[in-house]
Amino acid sequence: AVLAKVYADAFPEAYKEDLPAVAAVEDAHRLEALDDERDIDLHVYRPVGSGPGERRLKLFHVGEPVSLSLVLPRLQDMGVEVVDERPYEIERVGKPRAWVYDFGLRYAPTGEVAEAQAQVQFQEAVAAVWRGQTDSDGFNALVLRAGLTWRQAMLLRAYARYLRQGGTTFSQEYIQECLVTNTHLARLLVRLFEARFDPAFQRNGATTEVVDGLVEE
Repeated sequence: AVLAKVYADAFPEAYKEDLPAVAAVEDAHRLEALDDERDIDLHVYRPVGSGPGERRLKLFHVGEPVSLSLVLPRLQDMGVEVVDERPYEIERVGKPRAWVYDFGLRYAPTGEVAEAQAQVQFQEAVAAVWRGQTDSDGFNALVLRAGLTWRQAMLLRAYARYLRQGGTTFSQEYIQECLVTNTHLARLLVRLFEARFDPAFQRNGATTEVVDGLVEE
C-alpha cells in the first residue's frame, strides 16, 4: 500500500507501452533499494523473441539524469554494441525523481560461458566501472568473451601496464586485442596467477606440477 501511493502515477505512458506491470513492480523495488544518488542498480534480461547475443540492460538511478556520453563508451568497452536506448523518468510522490534506462545490447556469444554466470559478471563489472573500482577499457570485454570477473580482467590490465613501464613495444590496445581474440590464453594467465599466489588455491593442494603444466600450456 505504501509503494502504491508512491508509484501509482509514477511511470510514464511510454514505459507502460513498452513493459508489463510485473516489470514495473520489480523496477519499483529496485529503485527503493537505491539510497544514494551516486549509486546505480543493473538488470540484464532477455526479452521475448530475442535472438542469440541479444539482451537488454536496465540501469536504475535516482536524482539527476545520466549522460549517455558517460554510459555508452563504458558499455562499448565491455564488448557489446548498444543498438537502442529508452529513458524513462519516474516521478515518485514524496521522493526524488528516478530514472530507468533500458538499453538494447548486441554481442557475439562464444558458447564458452554459461549465460547466467555471464549476466551476473557483466552486471558486476559495469557497476564496478561506475563506482570507480576499475577502469573502463578493452580489458573489460574479457568478462563476456572469456568469462572472467572484473577483478580478473583488472589483473591482466595491471600486467599489461607493468609491461609498458618495462619498455615493451606492444601497446595496451594491442595486448587487449590479443587477449580478447585468444580467450583461452587469457583464462590460462589468470589460472597461472591464482595457482601461484591465491592462498585459497594453495590450501587446496596446488603443486609445482600444476604451475608447470599451466606454463607449458
